Amino acid sequence: MLISVNVQWRRETLRQSALAVIKVNHMSQPETPDAFIEHRLRSAMSNTCSSVYIVSSGSENESKNAITITSFTSVSVSPPLILFCVNKRSRFASLIKRSETFAINFIHNDQVKIAQICSQSDVEEKFRQEGWIYKGDIPYLKDSNHVLFCEKMCIEEQGTHLVVYGSVKEVETENTKDSLLYYKREYAVIPDITTAL
Repeated sequence: MLISVNVQWRRETLRQSALAVIKVNHMSQPETPDAFIEHRLRSAMSNTCSSVYIVSSGSENESKNAITITSFTSVSVSPPLILFCVNKRSRFASLIKRSETFAINFIHNDQVKIAQICSQSDVEEKFRQEGWIYKGDIPYLKDSNHVLFCEKMCIEEQGTHLVVYGSVKEVETENTKDSLLYYKREYAVIPDITTAL
């Protein structure tokens, strides 16, 4: 009986030791940081409210395209410089590499449909929608709140996206409606804006 207990005790001790080693090894193994951070970043960004823009480029008689984005910002007011980001695998990325000019359309809350359509890949469907006109060779949406007409300066490739820099050459303001927003993976509008203080 004593031998049996000792054997059982040794087996249990070995089992516990093995589990401890496995636990330590598991804890010491680094989590896949990129995948973990990517997931957390997507979650964080989806909870951030962003304005919606449509970037358009090309010409009336040649290839043209438009894409809905939220990754846009002013870089400098003097001189007037902006940048936007676009997935480098998109059809628009291929076009913007060849184009010298483009327009940034500031979308308002009555333009949800065109924002949805321009987030997809059917170019013909995008330009079948009403509201497209041309300034020189640049297609743009006349009914947008504001339109920035830009000359492309340079493009940087960063990760999955292209960062496109532009010099603003002209600004048109057509409307002052509430901006269309993107929040928690859905289009949204602000019914009423009040100051925080």
